[in-house]
Amino acid sequence: MNYVIIVLYVLFLFGLVAIISFLVSIPIYYLIKYGKNKLFKTDSIWLTDKKIKLILTAMIILFSAYQTYTAFYPTDSFYIDEFANNTNIEFPSNAKILVKGASYPDIHGDYSASAIFKTDEKNIRILIKSIDTNINFKKDTIPCYFGGDIIDQTDGFDHNKFNINYYWNLTKSNTYYFHLGFDTTNNLVTFNRSSW
Repeated sequence: MNYVIIVLYVLFLFGLVAIISFLVSIPIYYLIKYGKNKLFKTDSIWLTDKKIKLILTAMIILFSAYQTYTAFYPTDSFYIDEFANNTNIEFPSNAKILVKGASYPDIHGDYSASAIFKTDEKNIRILIKSIDTNINFKKDTIPCYFGGDIIDQTDGFDHNKFNINYYWNLTKSNTYYFHLGFDTTNNLVTFNRSSW
């Protein structure tokens, strides 16, 4: 059932992009075809050459496809920003994201994002110290858990080794939280951001 909803949603998004592209191209088409504006000379090569028209169309389709793809499967920069924005700590420059996953925002803008990244021992100590002194974060007594977005990809990781845990409820209703777990043995950090 979930896959049907996802497929319908993707089809809806592609249809929406197609409709918007079509609506944007109508005025441009009529301006080029019937306009006598000096800005758009009708004998300009970029307006009359079929190869250039095909290239422009292909570029628009590729750009739309890329934007749609990254909306469902964000790049590493999305997770780096999530970490930095929620902890007010710069993401370690030598860290490498090993596992990542995020949900697509719902109609209210709520979504979840989870990741596991590896860094060196020096940076993990700096991160723990920074989080420990941050008044927004509290020590978590519940054992570490991986976010629902990455749970299927965490077979090679032992959640029991993530024994230093913190959380931050960003709203009084506990509907938006940020959870951090540190595995100091393997220099791993996991985070889970959720708002529902």
